[in-house]
Amino acid sequence: PLRRQRQMCIRDSILRDIRNTDKSIAEIATSYGFATASYFTVFCKQYFGMTPSELRRRSKQTATKCRE
Repeated sequence: PLRRQRQMCIRDSILRDIRNTDKSIAEIATSYGFATASYFTVFCKQYFGMTPSELRRRSKQTATKCRE
């Protein structure tokens, strides 16, 4: 359904912002309408299996390995 597709697009956008911008986690959370960064963290753990900080750290580690 359309709602599910929209949710997937939002999740993809959130992942892209976490991985590819220098915005703080709080800024990203606010830009997607989350009331608090802690609720955003709960959301990320539920959908991605890790916190926003973990997602960012892992994407940077992967990028570093790819350059080696």
